[in-house]
Amino acid sequence: MRASVLCFLVMLPMCSAESDVLRSKMVIDTFTDCVSLEEGLPCGWYGTQRDVRMYSLQSDRGNHFVKVRTEGGNTTIGCKFTENASEYPFLAWRWRVHKLPSGAREDVKKLSDSGAGVYVIFRGSLRLNRMIKYVWSSTLPVGTVTESPFNGRAKIKVLRSGGDKTGCWIEEKVNVMRDFEEIFGSKPPQIEAIAIMSDADNTQSSVEADYDDFLISRD
Repeated sequence: MRASVLCFLVMLPMCSAESDVLRSKMVIDTFTDCVSLEEGLPCGWYGTQRDVRMYSLQSDRGNHFVKVRTEGGNTTIGCKFTENASEYPFLAWRWRVHKLPSGAREDVKKLSDSGAGVYVIFRGSLRLNRMIKYVWSSTLPVGTVTESPFNGRAKIKVLRSGGDKTGCWIEEKVNVMRDFEEIFGSKPPQIEAIAIMSDADNTQSSVEADYDDFLISRD
């Protein structure tokens, strides 16, 4: 993961959010069939690099999702989504890994790739944003919290590890507010963006993963 997700924050479009009647949750994106004609990305999402061919919008039995498939790539896509973690502390999504980067581990710079990764980026001055990256790791144990070897302001938390569940949709739900407080030792600033990336540039291997149904909720 050589590219920083910070460099494209100022260029990110705003994700359109839909709330339910009671506003107990807010849908960030379910990846309908809306595709940007200019880049081929889901509408409202932007890439860190011009080459975004590793991303595509796929459908299965009427359900749309983002697929990432690459050999040696590391492009991130993200969108702005402004919300207070104190109001909506939970972030949920689904992901499915088909192939993990060979021998990768997020705490070693030359091996720092992830089968799947979801960034929560918090507001900061002069682009000094802090962030939490939730990952499906090739090798690190579940529950591991470590610092990105590329960015000291980015902390990594392992939610899934290894290939036992490859090919299966897994639902995740994280308490972003609690995780920020435990990892950084302070109350979180406003959430500024989310981003996703499955990368294989450091291990020079291949990776394939799917993402779907991002939302935040009160509980």
